[in-house]
Amino acid sequence: MKSFISLLILFWFLFASCKKDDRQKETIKIEGFVLTDNLGVRMGLIGSAGNDWKIQDWSQFSSLEKSFLNFPDNVDLNNTTVSALNEPVAFPNPCQDQGCIYFYAADSVKVKLAVVNSNGNVLTSFAMKMEGSKYIILNFSDNNIFPAGMSLRYYISYSAASQQNFKCAYGDVKICKPLVFPVTSCF
Repeated sequence: MKSFISLLILFWFLFASCKKDDRQKETIKIEGFVLTDNLGVRMGLIGSAGNDWKIQDWSQFSSLEKSFLNFPDNVDLNNTTVSALNEPVAFPNPCQDQGCIYFYAADSVKVKLAVVNSNGNVLTSFAMKMEGSKYIILNFSDNNIFPAGMSLRYYISYSAASQQNFKCAYGDVKICKPLVFPVTSCF
């Protein structure tokens, strides 16, 4: 009986010493930021922005990136068409408790947005039908979800009745609380 208890204790110590690392592995490398003011005017870059905010073909996204935009929504594709698009603009970047993102489509399209952290967790998502200029405001005031210093990536897809996900884009945003000047101190 003593050997059985000793064996149980040994297994418990082995199990306790082999516990998983509680930190999540970074799945998205967020490293380049297009700095913008409160009106969306570009003020510079931190790091390499790569293809941030560039309109791309859907095939440019990995299967992981596509999955971020695969959330259910109630926006239909009726009366939408493949349209000319302008690059989306996130402002201000860095932002504090709220961020805005501006979209432009020459004709009616469906837009989906997923805001993702570096661990690949979708923190908020949004879908809408739009034509012309449109912007949305994102609430980042919950410090438990959006703490100071957090880097986010916005994933965007554009769809039409004739072609689901005909274009896409992504871009990086930094949360800075409190927002300090110069904003380069936030990085």
